[in-house]
Amino acid sequence: MVHQSVLANKVIEYLDPHPGENFIDCNFGLGGHSIAILRHTKPSGRILGIDLDQASIGQFKKTTPDEILKRVTLVQGNFADLKLIKEENNFYPVHGIIFDLGMSRWQLEASDRGFSFLKDEPLKMNYQD
Repeated sequence: MVHQSVLANKVIEYLDPHPGENFIDCNFGLGGHSIAILRHTKPSGRILGIDLDQASIGQFKKTTPDEILKRVTLVQGNFADLKLIKEENNFYPVHGIIFDLGMSRWQLEASDRGFSFLKDEPLKMNYQD
């Protein structure tokens, strides 16, 4: 599955990333926004990706080339703990932060976690297994 971020162009426009800069993606999901940012920050720019959904993080790791993965630090957690997560991962300096508070199509259609009435399953609405 290839995740296509619908707002990636706007993210790039507003964050205006440059080579070597570091960003935090507080709702990492499948990494669509982060991949777009990493294209503009190569060769040494980094991403700290935070997501409550371990399955999304796992999917990203499985489908992403090593040359991109080496510039991404992924943490399962809540963005409410942003300051602590940033400090624990010694992620400095930070040039911008993104919060995408929506849900991905993958979470609605393929996760079996009860986010949608589209499937015959309990309506659990839970990111954690």
